[in-house]
Amino acid sequence: MTPRGEPLVKKDMTTDPVCGRMLTADQVKHRYTWRGETFGFDSNWCFQQFIQDPESYHETDERDD
Repeated sequence: MTPRGEPLVKKDMTTDPVCGRMLTADQVKHRYTWRGETFGFDSNWCFQQFIQDPESYHETDERDD
């Protein structure tokens, strides 16, 4: 929370899965949909890294129990 009580991460923000940067909608330079989920990227470099191997950047909820 900010000193004014506002959330630090707004609902309309996304995280670039490659560099981890938090992005607002106007900061997203590239979008890519993979397995039904749309990802936003802040640079062509991040976009290219992701499309070469999206599996390595995709977080899953699967756990080894």
